[in-house]
Amino acid sequence: ASVYFTTRKVTSNTTLALLASTLFAATFFRGIGATLNPFGAVMLAPIILHLVVEYFYKPHVKYIVGIFLLLGLTIQFQAAYGIPISILVTLLLVQRAIRKQRPSDIYGMFAVLITIAPFLIFELRHDFLQIRSALLFLSPAANSAKFPLPWHALLNERFHMAFIEGTSVLHRGWWSWFIPFLLTVSYGSIEMVRAKHDKVRTAGSFILYLFVGFWGLSM
Repeated sequence: ASVYFTTRKVTSNTTLALLASTLFAATFFRGIGATLNPFGAVMLAPIILHLVVEYFYKPHVKYIVGIFLLLGLTIQFQAAYGIPISILVTLLLVQRAIRKQRPSDIYGMFAVLITIAPFLIFELRHDFLQIRSALLFLSPAANSAKFPLPWHALLNERFHMAFIEGTSVLHRGWWSWFIPFLLTVSYGSIEMVRAKHDKVRTAGSFILYLFVGFWGLSM
């Protein structure tokens, strides 16, 4: 429901909202019997997207507060995903706040401390276990002593994870997922080009920024 209503709110396009919600459902239906904490992080993503787009067009600290409350929860659900995404969103919104001459909005980012507090307490008590694991995931070169990888092999590995393993298109045989994926991406791309509403382009650009930025940080 959050995917449908968020997409509908941002794009004003019912067809795209239906495709996006179908894609989301197709992504999770195979693993619904063994739902894990990372699922929660992905479920919050559409709401974060909506709030970011709203801040771009109606700058207000309430959006910043909402975004960072949700980012704190995202980090708790899955640090390896939440930490890099939070870094990327922070950089983007700091730049936007300064550009719009609203530097005081940056203080709203401290709202993340409310929802991230249990995570920080756990990390302090366990020698930053999850943070170190997240950094290890994002930095394969950290294991270079055991698994030396030349730069071209590392690039190939990250490309494989981003476009094949990371999307579950081929390696798990999720062809039932590939059809809504292809339809959503194709139709969404066409709408981005044709859109008269800048919110559609902003949302698409933001998603592309997070995708490229996430895998870029992992290099």
